[in-house]
Amino acid sequence: YRIIISQWFIVNGEAYPFGGIMWYTLQVKKGQEEYFCQMIQEKINKKSKNTLIQECFFLQRERMKKFGGRFHKVQEIVFPPYIFVHTNQEKEVTQLFEQTPELNELLHSKQDNSYFTPLQKEEVDFILRWGDETHLLKLSVIRVNEDKTVEIIDGSLKNYKKELEKLDLHRRTAIIQTQFLGEKQEIHLGFQIMGKDL
Repeated sequence: YRIIISQWFIVNGEAYPFGGIMWYTLQVKKGQEEYFCQMIQEKINKKSKNTLIQECFFLQRERMKKFGGRFHKVQEIVFPPYIFVHTNQEKEVTQLFEQTPELNELLHSKQDNSYFTPLQKEEVDFILRWGDETHLLKLSVIRVNEDKTVEIIDGSLKNYKKELEKLDLHRRTAIIQTQFLGEKQEIHLGFQIMGKDL
């Protein structure tokens, strides 16, 4: 998985790094995202005088999945096995990774002599629009009008209108496309339909 480390501030809608703290991605073993972030807190932040890693997180989303003849709300990790972290001390953190077996065994091998891959400004902007501090993108709500036009009534899907490619009403899935983690990504987001699901 990849970790992202950083803090950004916004000026006229643009994201910029603050105080030298950067966003990075890091790859860990699939299914170990939450455990790895817990280990960072226990093995690195608690043992260091300063908080070397300001935040470690992974993106999640809510989806509507149909089984048993009904739609059910489910929660999924997005971009497994990537995690995101904020730090301005990449070298110090890398040393601690290598000195801590519980973390090192969960990491993928280095690329270009580093575990960390810095995020581009556009990628940080994408994350900043994703839900709240829990990094969970909850279901949006849409309305289908009598003339068959569709409106996004509520939810974070409003934040991704420019990336929106398709609304699949049957599957309750919005498909957005964006350049993320170095390649073009097609991401499925969930929604509910007013008058049918609500």
